[in-house]
Amino acid sequence: MSAAFLLSAARATSLAAACAQALTTAPQDALFGFDSPAAADSLPALPCPSVTLNSSLRALAYAAQTLENAQASLILTAGGLPGDYAAFLLAAPEIIGARNLDPLAQLSAWSFDGLPRALAKAEISEEDLAARLSGPSGALAVYELLTALQRDHTRWGLAAVDGAFLLLERN
Repeated sequence: MSAAFLLSAARATSLAAACAQALTTAPQDALFGFDSPAAADSLPALPCPSVTLNSSLRALAYAAQTLENAQASLILTAGGLPGDYAAFLLAAPEIIGARNLDPLAQLSAWSFDGLPRALAKAEISEEDLAARLSGPSGALAVYELLTALQRDHTRWGLAAVDGAFLLLERN
C-alpha cells in the first residue's frame, strides 16, 4: 500500500485557480500532468521545483511514489483538460501525524500494467470497489472519484485512464 495521502482537492476552469485552491501549505515539489497538449498553456508560478508529464494519472502515481520513497513530504499535483483542471495536495504519513491532519483519502495503489496488479498491491478484490470512474483525464477522474467516495461514504474507488489504474481509499 502507498504512503501518500490526499490533503486537499480543488477543481477550477484555470490551472492557476485549481492550484491556488488546493494549496493549504507550501509544497516541496509540483507535478503537472496534462491529458491534452492545449491544457499545458499556462503553468502557475510556484516557490518549488516542478515537472510536467504527459498524463495526470501518471503524475499522481509518480507523486505518491516520491512520497513513499521519502524524497519529499508535500507535493502539489495538477492536471486536466483545457478549461477544466483539478489539483491535489499530497502528503507523506509523517506530515499527517506531525500536524494532526485529517486527509481526504489515501492513494493506495496504482498500476500501468493492468487492474489485477493494482488490486494485488492494495490487497483487495474487484468486489471491494464501490466506485469506478474513467475518462480522458486522470486528474478529473480522481477528483470525481474522491467526490463520489465522500458523498456515498464508501471506502474504495478506482480511477482508470487508458490502461492506467489508481485506487483510492477514503479515510
